[in-house]
Amino acid sequence: MHLTSKYLTTIIRKQTGKSILAWINEAVVAQAKSLLKTTNLSVMEIADVLNFTESSLFCRFFKRYTSMTPSAYRGN
Repeated sequence: MHLTSKYLTTIIRKQTGKSILAWINEAVVAQAKSLLKTTNLSVMEIADVLNFTESSLFCRFFKRYTSMTPSAYRGN
C-alpha cells in the first residue's frame, strides 16, 4: 500500500473515529467471547491462545471491556 503507519492510523481514526488500538481490542474481546461460548477451553487456555502472558492479565482486560469476568460471561 506504500503508506506509513502514522498516515494509515490517521486515516483510520478520521474515517471511523476509533484508534487502531480500539479496533484491535474490540477484535480480541470478540475472539475471547467466541472462545468462551463455543469451546470448553479453560480461561487460562484462552488467555494463552490470545497471547496474554498471564491469565490474570486476560481477566482484567476482559473485565475492563465487558464489565464481566470471563467465567461470568461464559456462565451467562
